[in-house]
Amino acid sequence: MDLMLLPSVPHDPAPHPPASRPLLWLAASATAAVTAAALGSCSPQGEPPVVLLIAIGTSQDQVINGQLHREFREQQKRLEQSFRQLHPSIRFRFSLYPEERLVETMRRRQWSGLEPDLFYVTSRAAHQLLGAGITTPYPASAQQGRIEPTLLRLERDRDGTLTGLPVLQQLHISCFNNRRLPQPPASLDALVAASAAGAPIGLPVNPENLFWTLGSTGALPAVTHVMSGNPPTKQDRQALGRWLAWLTNASNQQRVVFYGNQEMAEQELAEGRLAWIPCRSTTLPRLRQRLGTHLGVAPLPDGDNSMASPVNYIRVMALGRNSTPRARQAAMAFSTFAINPLVQRGVTLGSYTVLPVDRQISMPVSSSQTLSALVRARDQGLQTDQLMRLLRSGDQQRPAKLQALISEVVFGELSPEQATPRLINLLQDKP
Repeated sequence: MDLMLLPSVPHDPAPHPPASRPLLWLAASATAAVTAAALGSCSPQGEPPVVLLIAIGTSQDQVINGQLHREFREQQKRLEQSFRQLHPSIRFRFSLYPEERLVETMRRRQWSGLEPDLFYVTSRAAHQLLGAGITTPYPASAQQGRIEPTLLRLERDRDGTLTGLPVLQQLHISCFNNRRLPQPPASLDALVAASAAGAPIGLPVNPENLFWTLGSTGALPAVTHVMSGNPPTKQDRQALGRWLAWLTNASNQQRVVFYGNQEMAEQELAEGRLAWIPCRSTTLPRLRQRLGTHLGVAPLPDGDNSMASPVNYIRVMALGRNSTPRARQAAMAFSTFAINPLVQRGVTLGSYTVLPVDRQISMPVSSSQTLSALVRARDQGLQTDQLMRLLRSGDQQRPAKLQALISEVVFGELSPEQATPRLINLLQDKP
């Protein structure tokens, strides 16, 4: 979970002011006026405390194992302590669930009456949960005016319903071992050149972790054009072929390795066998524990005339459908607490793994290579707005089909010329 309010590992070689308890107390005080009315009736004298059941969804590049549970328990303790400075009558009970099985799991829990009051999930999962009738639309509030409009648009259903409240942004960046690669590659050409010079490079075949190369090769407009139902133009076919040709060229490099899952690539980087990988910002604490100051962080490489197009994750809070009135009040107050500007800033500077959803919050990027990379990744990712909406509304099996096609290309079973028409069919949702 990313709502950690105090740092647990060193973040950046560059100096920066740490988040502190006085800052967190100021943040809690600032939310008192907003949340006091909502929680005033949560625990009248003589009534038991409110127990807020929160389900946390883990994305596909997060493996639920002992290490993730330990990180979660540490972060949970800090978050609960901070919130309960203001609301001592509220208790938290957290559980982790793989997001790809979240709808199925919650349907079973509905039968047993053990539904969560609040979900902390990615934007895609929030849409799936609302569509399945597991969550309820998030009501409008004045506080939502602080949230970046693009993020709110991504979180709205086709009828304008808000599926959940955006809370934090997880960014797609690059991680590198600065002992093996002193300077991170700023372009695709520089990335291939680094490999040719002896730096082992790791790339995923998972589409969402590889879509950043669509922007760098100039193929992103073609993908969104075709996915929108338009007949592919000659320029579209050329752009898609150029992307597939870059993947083929990368796979032909002796020191470029494609991995079936992100965890394996991260492990290889942590053990010093890779020099560079694309990574999620939430993995930085684990990688820094292994690499220390030798972990470098940078934006993903751009192209000659176009930016990389990382798929960043929006973490949202969605409301369970069958909460008690007191639990619903607590869930709303906790969500409001999470988007308070001072809390958002404290979360960012306490973890250096996420960014606020409030674009008006300034970040000290000049003092931190990590923050600078996160902010650049945020700006790069804004161009994937349409792509993410199209992916969300498409065939649920399409990501797996795309991964299978990418695998055939990078392992040489399909040439770019053979793969281009198949890619167009997949983008058009044709079997």
